[in-house]
Amino acid sequence: MSGAVLLLAAACLGAGFLSAGTVPVRAGPIADAAAEAEKLAAEGRNREAFDALARAADTLWTAAPLELRKLLFVEGDPKGFGVYDPRPGTGFKAGEALRIYAEPFGFGHVREGDWYKIAFEIRIAVANPDGSEAIAPRAGSLQLKSRNPNREFMLHFAYVPKGLKPGGYLLLAEVKDTATGKIAQIRMPFQLQ
Repeated sequence: MSGAVLLLAAACLGAGFLSAGTVPVRAGPIADAAAEAEKLAAEGRNREAFDALARAADTLWTAAPLELRKLLFVEGDPKGFGVYDPRPGTGFKAGEALRIYAEPFGFGHVREGDWYKIAFEIRIAVANPDGSEAIAPRAGSLQLKSRNPNREFMLHFAYVPKGLKPGGYLLLAEVKDTATGKIAQIRMPFQLQ
């Protein structure tokens, strides 16, 4: 089989079909930006090289679905992006807040004058392990305005489920990026003691 592939490749080369000089090969905007960054770095123009790589990252970011890179229960309120204390386990006492930390990836920005706004709408519900509703959905929103189109953004919310008997449940949430309409789902099992 590999001999046949080699013969086909040799025949194509002989006919000029695979000749790099005949047909321009285009890798795409990410590879183009990386090549530009390599060239600029070789010239000692490091800031410009970094900017070229940032353009490649922008291409990936914009095309990506909304995802949550980190999603976990935390102790207390996070102090900033990446500044949190993970909660050991998923057991909670009745009346205790479920504190959730998430780092969204692939969200958009809305330009408002000199500002970039990041905004999310969140619907939260609690379900029984079989998926049936235990607590009706509630809604909220989170937003940030910055003079830069930040990619470091944390979602943090606290939710106190009331009226539940001890047992296992699912925290369900839908996170919608208002700039792009992209949606991510949260499904976190927890135990109520």
